[in-house]
Amino acid sequence: MPVADRPVPSADDAAQRAEYFNGLVWHAGTYAVVNGGCWLIDLLGRGTIDWAYLVTVPWTLALAFHAAAYWVGGSGLRHTKVLRFLR
Repeated sequence: MPVADRPVPSADDAAQRAEYFNGLVWHAGTYAVVNGGCWLIDLLGRGTIDWAYLVTVPWTLALAFHAAAYWVGGSGLRHTKVLRFLR
C-alpha cells in the first residue's frame, strides 16, 4: 500500500502504540537484568554453564515474538485489515 493511501492513526492509536512500546522496553530491560543475573550466578557457582540457558532460550523466543508483534502492529497491517473489512 503506498504511503499516501495509509490512514492517519488517531490519538488513541498512537497512545496505544506508545503504551505497547513501553511494555516492550520493560520486557527487554527485565530480560537483560534477570538473564544477566542467572548467567552470573551460574558461572560463579561452579564455574560452568549448567542451567542459565534454560531461562534464556525460551525467554529470548518470547521477547522476539513480543518485538515482532510490535513491529507488525506498526506496519499498517491493522489499518489495512480494518479498511478491507469496512468495504
